[in-house]
Amino acid sequence: MLIPGGGDSAENAGARFARGHGAIVNVSVEKRKAVRGSCALKVTEERNRSTKIDGRVHVVVADDNDSVRSLIVKLLESEGYLVSSAAGGKEALETIANGGVDVALADVRMPDMSGLEVLRRGKEIDPQLEVILITGLADTETATEAVRCGAYGFIKKPFEDIRQIPGLVHGAAEERVRKREVDEGGFRGRIASSGKSFRR
Repeated sequence: MLIPGGGDSAENAGARFARGHGAIVNVSVEKRKAVRGSCALKVTEERNRSTKIDGRVHVVVADDNDSVRSLIVKLLESEGYLVSSAAGGKEALETIANGGVDVALADVRMPDMSGLEVLRRGKEIDPQLEVILITGLADTETATEAVRCGAYGFIKKPFEDIRQIPGLVHGAAEERVRKREVDEGGFRGRIASSGKSFRR
C-alpha cells in the first residue's frame, strides 16, 4: 500500500534506508489525515529544535549486545538524558509500562523480541512514545513496516558518527512534546465547546 504525500511513500522511505541513505535517518509524519488513514511522510536528517522540553528526557535503550548498549547509554547520559538500560525487548516494555519513558531505542534483532514488536507494543502502552530502531540490516521490508508502525527514525550499524544519536533523540523528544500539545489543545477545545453548550 502506498502512503501519499509529496510523492513519497513508506516503500520509498524503506528503499532509501535499505540502500544505506545515511547512517541516521529520521522519518517524520508531517500531516495526518483521518480520511482513509493517509499521511504525508518526509525523510530528513535535521529537526526544528524550537519546541520547549521541560525536565529531563527519559530514554530506554534496548539491545542484547552489551557493548553497543553500554556505549549508547553512556553517550546519552553524558548529554544529560535519564537513561534506562534493557538487555531485551521484554525488559524495555516493562520499563515503558512503568511510565515516564519519552523515547525508546530498540535493536531490530533481539533474541526475546524484535525491535518492531517493541515499537508496536510500546505504542499500545503509550501512543505518544517515540521509537528509534537500531539495525545493521539493509532490509526494505523491515524499514517499510517500521514507518507504517510509526517509528521516528533509524540508526544504522555500524555507526558512522555516534555523536549524531543525541540529536536524533532530542528530535524524537520534541516530537513527543508536539503530539502532547496537540492532544491537550484538542482536549481543551472540546471542554470549552462543551462549556458553551452547557451555558446555553
